This record gives sequence, C-alpha cells and structure tokens, in this order.
Amino acid sequence: MQWPNWVGGVLQVVAFGLVALVVLAYLASDKWAPRIPMRWQKRLRRRHGGFEALPTVRDPQSVVDVQAAQSALLGGTPRNSIVACWMQLERGAAAAGLARLPAETPTEYVERVVASASIDPAPVGELGALYREARFSQHELSEAHRTRAASALARVVAALHLPVGVPT
Repeated sequence: MQWPNWVGGVLQVVAFGLVALVVLAYLASDKWAPRIPMRWQKRLRRRHGGFEALPTVRDPQSVVDVQAAQSALLGGTPRNSIVACWMQLERGAAAAGLARLPAETPTEYVERVVASASIDPAPVGELGALYREARFSQHELSEAHRTRAASALARVVAALHLPVGVPT
C-alpha cells in the first residue's frame, strides 16, 4: 500500500510544529515557571544547575520556648503531653520567621527549622518520631515514652545552647 503524496508533507509540518513548540516551551520556562507544575520545575532546576538553598534560622534562641515545651511534657497523659510539646515546637518554628515550604508537612517543617538552628538533628528526629507515634498510633503510650521525649527535648536545648529553666 502506498501513501498519498500529501501525507508526507502533513507529517513534516506536524513534526516541525512539535519541535518548535518544545523549543518555545523550553525558552519560556523561566518566565512562566510559577505556572508550571512543581515536578516539571524540579527537572528544569536540575537542568539549569543547582537548587536554591533553604533559609536558615538566624537566632536559634527564638526557635524553642523551653519552658513551654517542658511544661507541656509534664501535664496529662504521655500521649497528650508529647503532642502538646511538639505543638509548642511548631509554634516556635513559626515564630522563628521561616516559611513552610509548599510540600512540607507540619512535622517536616518543625524538623527542618529546629535542625537548621541546632548542630545535631538526631534529637529533633527522635522527638518527631515520638510525636508521630503519639499522634497517629492506637497503642497505649507509657511514661517511658514521656521520658524519652523529655530526654530528646533536653538534647535539642543543649544543641541550641539555650538556658534551661525550671518549669513552673
């Protein structure tokens, strides 16, 4: 079977149009980046080299309200106290002035902010894991969980070089 002569011409015009469209989209990508889906923006950034650095905390002492976090750990059930302590850390992270990234969960946001202000991200990660367990699990939490949370909070405070007060 032989194709009519005009089919070859149509295919060439379509191919040329597609190539032109791809080239124009590539050139205009920087101008229209906010309108491009996030996954495509990441690919474009990789192509153009590098990523934007995440902002960091300038004043680590503004991140954690030590007294509020410690008093939150003292009251109520272990589950509720761990959640309340983490919520205090969320409020402190927001007060530090760093914006939450669009793809971040509240837990990831707090971990990023507190870790960027401290030297060791491990205690923040441990406290975050305890928060997720307290918030989303069905099993009973014990005083050992509260003790682990208090220990992790103390290590966060030590990493931030914050004065530790006695909660009232």
